[in-house]
Amino acid sequence: MRKVVIKFSSMSQKSLAEIAGHIVATMSINTATFPSPNPSLDKITHLNGVFINAVESPEHPGKTGEIHNARKLLEGDLKQLGEYVNSVANGDEEILEKSGFPLSKVPRPHGPIPATDRAGVSVHSGIGFDIWAEVPNKDYYGVLFAFTEASNPDANPANWSSRYTPVPKITIKDGFVRGKEYKFAVAFVGTSETVNWFKLRTCISPAPVEYTVTFNSNGGSQVASKKVAAGNKVTQPEDPTFGEQNFAGWYSDEELTSLFYFDNVIINKNITLYAKWAVRTYTVTFNTGIGGLTINPVTVNRGDKVAEQKDPTGVYILVWYKDEARSEKFDFNTPITASLTLYATSTIAVTFITLNQTELLNTLIGTQTQLTATVSPENAFNKMLAWSSSNINVATVDVNGAITTHAAGTATITVSSTDGSNISASITIVPHFEIKDAEFKRC
Repeated sequence: MRKVVIKFSSMSQKSLAEIAGHIVATMSINTATFPSPNPSLDKITHLNGVFINAVESPEHPGKTGEIHNARKLLEGDLKQLGEYVNSVANGDEEILEKSGFPLSKVPRPHGPIPATDRAGVSVHSGIGFDIWAEVPNKDYYGVLFAFTEASNPDANPANWSSRYTPVPKITIKDGFVRGKEYKFAVAFVGTSETVNWFKLRTCISPAPVEYTVTFNSNGGSQVASKKVAAGNKVTQPEDPTFGEQNFAGWYSDEELTSLFYFDNVIINKNITLYAKWAVRTYTVTFNTGIGGLTINPVTVNRGDKVAEQKDPTGVYILVWYKDEARSEKFDFNTPITASLTLYATSTIAVTFITLNQTELLNTLIGTQTQLTATVSPENAFNKMLAWSSSNINVATVDVNGAITTHAAGTATITVSSTDGSNISASITIVPHFEIKDAEFKRC
């Protein structure tokens, strides 16, 4: 019975991407035949895109691992999709051909041929088997072999797991459990309609292979290495610690650019994983105590200071305290070493200041002018004001807003709130001349 081929490990990267695209395109126009593909064609398209992007990406330290992981995921889902196609087709070649998958060849077995030196089995690198057979002449175009656990009482190789190869030698690298024993049988493929098997060897067991996963904590607490059987995944160890820093994961490269995914990566060699560390951060939360007035929490690196937060509406002056009872003020020069909540007391802020003059031009030198400032709102808690001059050589102002001119020029007189609201108003004064030792005569 013919089936679709679901082994892609020998394909080149280009061929794998092309066959995946061809399968999706073919099955997409045969949805009546394959109404519920599993996995979905959209998922195959997505995984193929990830694989192509990994292959075509610029060279970087983690590229090989990215390609490997993307290929594994794509091959796994194509295999699952192929099994779905086989189950739908049940050997119907017309249905199989509508899938876009390559189809298995139809061997016409011939045999028996004496085993002697023409066939054999050996363990290959401790993880698979070499199956080899010498094809006697051109009438034989391949080998049909089968394997099963040695404990299987079924003596008929036709009921074992079987595979066909058109070449006289093949290496099997999957389908086995290390430590178990297997028996093998082989038949040569020719023109006969019957299959005649002969045994190669009764019991051969793949040698267990282990690899070491080493954890480099980059200055953090020591993490013991792990031994992992080939073909398995390594379990994630407990996170290491490193002073006040946060652990940010294990990476497969020293540059810490490729995050290692414990649930996805199959171990097939000795590897070293590297810990990444990040500065520990804390959250400072602000409780204004005023309904409807919210100030967002601030994230602060350990040892840094948090900025004093003001009322974004400008209505209130906020004073921050360490405790909910508002008994101890918080010093904003304090380095942050833990997450905390600050609590505010509030008073009505100054929101506007108006002056009784808008400008003073051609003012006589040596004279005084009284400015009057009005504070809004009327119920502001702190109405004390501060007066200043931009040029005291031209004009000065006292604490009550009285201006005295001294020389020709220009000065800006500013009045500012002192409650922390940073509200101000200003006026420009321009003294022009002075009257000195004047003598008036009657005309």
